[in-house]
Amino acid sequence: GPWLKAAATLAASGRPPRFRRAARALEFGQLLRAVDPGSVILVAEVDPASAARAAPVIEALEWCTGHGAACIAALPVVPPDTPPYDRILYGACTVGHPATPAASRFIPARSRAHPASAVERRVEAALAADPDLAGLFSGNETVRVAGDGRHPRVDFLCRAHRIVVELDGPEHQAEPKFGEDRHRDYELMVAGHLVLRLTNAQVTDDLQRAIEKIRAVVRLRRTGPGPGATTR
Repeated sequence: GPWLKAAATLAASGRPPRFRRAARALEFGQLLRAVDPGSVILVAEVDPASAARAAPVIEALEWCTGHGAACIAALPVVPPDTPPYDRILYGACTVGHPATPAASRFIPARSRAHPASAVERRVEAALAADPDLAGLFSGNETVRVAGDGRHPRVDFLCRAHRIVVELDGPEHQAEPKFGEDRHRDYELMVAGHLVLRLTNAQVTDDLQRAIEKIRAVVRLRRTGPGPGATTR
C-alpha cells in the first residue's frame, strides 16, 4: 500500500521509515508486515536491580506485544517478584550453563623469554615440557649480587637451586661482551649461583642435549658433588 511505498523510499535514502502524522500503532503494524510476514521477535535486556530502569523497558515490550510482536525479556539473574517484574515473570524460565572449570577462566602466563630471541623461547618451551625441569626456571630474571647494588638480568634463573643458564649468540664471542660475561659470571658465582653457558648454535643444533646439560646441573645442585670429588 501507500505506506509501504513511502517507507521504502525513505529507507532507500538512508532515513528511518517514520511519518509524523501516522499513529505509532499503525507504523509498528506496517513495519511488522514489511520486515517479516511472520512478525518480529524483540529481545530486550531488563535491569533486575533497578525497578525505575526496568519499568519503561517492560512497558515498551508490553506495548509491542499488544500490537503483534513476539517479545523476549532477558535478565542476568532472577528479579524480585514485585512490580514491575511481576508482569514478566509468569511463564519465565531459567537458562543455565554448566560451570566453567576454574583453570580455563585464567589467562595463561605469558612467555618470559626475550621476545626477540627465538632460541630463548625454544629453551623455555622445552623446559616447561620436561617433567623434571618444569617450573624450576624462569626467564629474563634479575639476580641480586654484591657490590654496587646492580641486579644483572639473566636468561634463565632457577632460584630454588641458585642456577643461572645463559644463552650466548655470536656477539658474546668478542670483546667487550666476552670480558663482560666473564665478570658477570664471577659476580654470580660469588653470590652463590652456578652459571651454565650455552651457545645459540648448541641449542639450535641439538636442543635435547642442551636440556640434558641443564638437567645435569640441576642434579648436581640437588645432590652435591659425588664421593671423592675435588674442586679447583
